Amino acid sequence: MKSLKIGFVFLFGLLLGLACGSFRISRVKAEADGQLTDLRVSLDQSQQDQNKALVQADQLKDEADVLRQRSEEVHRLRGEVSLLRRELVESQAARAESARIAKKVAGIEKSLPDKRKSQDSAIAFESAPPIIQAALLREMGAPPARGNLGAFNDENGKAIYAFKGQLADGRSIALSMADDGSVLQRSAEISMDKVPSHIATTAAQAFGNLTISGAREVVDGVDVRYELTGKSPEAGMQVTVGGDGKILSYSGKFQQNDKASLARKTQK
Repeated sequence: MKSLKIGFVFLFGLLLGLACGSFRISRVKAEADGQLTDLRVSLDQSQQDQNKALVQADQLKDEADVLRQRSEEVHRLRGEVSLLRRELVESQAARAESARIAKKVAGIEKSLPDKRKSQDSAIAFESAPPIIQAALLREMGAPPARGNLGAFNDENGKAIYAFKGQLADGRSIALSMADDGSVLQRSAEISMDKVPSHIATTAAQAFGNLTISGAREVVDGVDVRYELTGKSPEAGMQVTVGGDGKILSYSGKFQQNDKASLARKTQK
């Protein structure tokens, strides 16, 4: 009987140990499952952060490409601006040189007589250099029947040739040419149908009562202007309009309302 009690106690102790072990195992398993879940969540979060970082890296790369393209565009535009500045400086220098030569040509033209006379600056067409004769033929279409041809030296000692005469149809023409035959300035009387419409419109709008009766086209280097002659109800007038349609100068009397109109045009 005593051995039976001992056996029962042993069995009870064994069952109690098993129960405690099973409880510990369950608790350890629950803790392991919790830690595994935490690791999985942490891993998912890390993967999401990595994906976000990759997306941000792609965006930064795209922005860097855009900035590089803009930098290249800015560099190209700077080059174009530098080129335009050089061309502007060269154009201004050419205009200044043309204006200087034009003043000398104007002085020579005023000194030439209406009828050809022998003088130091006057030369015959046949005595001019062949390249000057060819330039006159090119500009006039035929050897000049009437006119005066003169020559002078510029500040650098180069010969400048000035011609003032008439074309075959009677229209007046004045030329200044370099010693290589290139035309420095050309001033020729033109018919009214040869005046550009925007030039005639500018004069008509600025001087509403002006009736244009004559016109000259002056090509001075790279500049073109038109000298218009006409009459207003009060007196004769002369108006110079640039190739861009802007009024450069005018002379003569005109009515007060025409002055107001001209002020509006020249302020634009």
